[in-house]
Parts: sequence; structure tokens; C-alpha cells
Amino acid sequence: MRHGQWGAGTVLSQDGDRITVLFEEAGYRTLSLDALAGHDDLLTVVRRPGRDESSS
Repeated sequence: MRHGQWGAGTVLSQDGDRITVLFEEAGYRTLSLDALAGHDDLLTVVRRPGRDESSS
């Protein structure tokens, strides 16, 4: 995933509506999925877990 300000990150866990992400530049952050709703430009999924680029 990529955050508009914190750069590239990896989702480490999910607990209810919260995810913990390790960002390369900003370190660990816990984010509320409810708070992110409606802010499509804030986070970008760059690769979904369990899916390689050859699958359709």
C-alpha cells in the first residue's frame, strides 16, 4: 500500500476496523478504516496478498 504522505507500507494486521501498517519512512501506524472511508486518494493498494501479477 502507499500513503500520500508516509510512502510505501505493508499491512501487518487487522483488528476490527483498524489496520497496523509498517511504512518505510514513517514506521508503524495504526489506522482506522472508518476514518479512511471517503479518502480514496490517501491510500493506494499496490498489491493484494496472495495474488501474483500473472493471475487474472
